Amino acid sequence: MEKIYLGIVDDEPIRRLGIATQFKQSTKVILSFELNTTREVSGACRKRVPDVIIAVKESAFTNQLLLLQDIKHRFANVKVLLLMHHCSFEEMKLSQEAGMDGVIISTCAPDELVTGVDFVLNCGNYFHPCERQKWMVRSEEDMLRYDHWCKVLLSEREADVLKLLSEGLVSKQIADILDIAECTVRDHRDHLLQKTKCHNAADLTVFAFNIGWIKPLHPDLINSKNLHIPKPPPPIGFSDGSAWFY
Repeated sequence: MEKIYLGIVDDEPIRRLGIATQFKQSTKVILSFELNTTREVSGACRKRVPDVIIAVKESAFTNQLLLLQDIKHRFANVKVLLLMHHCSFEEMKLSQEAGMDGVIISTCAPDELVTGVDFVLNCGNYFHPCERQKWMVRSEEDMLRYDHWCKVLLSEREADVLKLLSEGLVSKQIADILDIAECTVRDHRDHLLQKTKCHNAADLTVFAFNIGWIKPLHPDLINSKNLHIPKPPPPIGFSDGSAWFY
């Protein structure tokens, strides 16, 4: 039986132990190393080059990808599986562009790790089970929607109406504040919906938050992980964007 040499990179000892235990049950897997950070991988590979490296996503994700790219360049046969807590469309795209061989979500069943390792060795790239693929498609569509939003130009009065709509005010209240007719407010709202391709006032509020025109009292007041709305891409490199508003 041909042996599979495996390297594990994770800065959390308990999780690293869990991953290692999962593979120690297999008679065909031999652990080459268990490391804290991706920076240590290069030195460990001088002793024994593994067939597959499972690397948990680190906080400096872009730098981690550069280090893993270098490993794959120096050791052409090494396969790299990224283990992530969650994976956005941007992260998936960066991982693929960096030449990673697969991405697995940390909430997966334990045997999916084994399946992923076997798949990248014998079949090809392994990126998410089928149900995650559907989520990725929706995320890509959301990014296209965000691209459209970035090009929207509003008049000063439309911006005033948008701000007040996002505060939960109805047309009559907005008309009183801006000292204009209620029908004029409705006209501005219709123009906003047409320009942004939004469906209602709630959609317009999402638009205003994502573009950055309107700030919440505090980011923690919005449970962004449960909202399927597009997030602005970071200006340089990539971060997981736990705080959307700057």
